Parts: sequence; C-alpha cells; structure tokens
Amino acid sequence: CHDKQDTILKSQIFEIWKNNYKAYGYPRITIAMRRLGVVIGPNRVYRLMQELGIRSLMGRRFKKPGTHVDYSQRPNLIKNHPIGTIWRADITYLELRPGTWVYLSTIFDQASK
Repeated sequence: CHDKQDTILKSQIFEIWKNNYKAYGYPRITIAMRRLGVVIGPNRVYRLMQELGIRSLMGRRFKKPGTHVDYSQRPNLIKNHPIGTIWRADITYLELRPGTWVYLSTIFDQASK
C-alpha cells in the first residue's frame, strides 16, 4: 500500500517539478502538494525526489567575501575640500565562476568627469 502511494506521489512530484522549470526543491514541492490537498511531509518529498533523481536546478545565492577591520570609522577628510582636487574610488566583487572572485575598481574625478 505504501509503495503504491509512493508511485502516485512520485508522478505528482515529478509533474510539479517539471511544470515549474525544474526550479522547485522539496520545500516548495511540499507546499504545492499541500495546496493540491495531499497531506505529505517534507522528509517524504525529499526521499521521493532522491529516488526519482531530481533536485532543484537553482543555484545557491552567492556570498561576497567579508571585510573585517579592527579600527573604528575614519573621519570624513574631504567634506570641505574644493571639488577639482578630489578623486573618488569604489570597489566591487564579481564572481567569475563558483569560488573565483575578481575585483572591479573605479576612479571618478569630479572635475573632468
């Protein structure tokens, strides 16, 4: 009886997964199944998805490298300087592929733009 139910549930899980661009993982599929009136727990959905060999194709959100400093915020030294004498700079992180980061820096001269 349990195997028969699992077979039916597997077909429903596969349809939900396929119809949602293969992006749903077990938490969203559990919610979708419950909306269809099927009482099922997330652990069972997870187990059935493993048996089917399917998983969400969505990647994890990336986490930028952190910046840690051991000193307090520096005072604003350019607040009252004339516009033509100051350059502004910024840096950002770009992930080329998982685990490989590069830095993009920009410099802005307000006088010449």
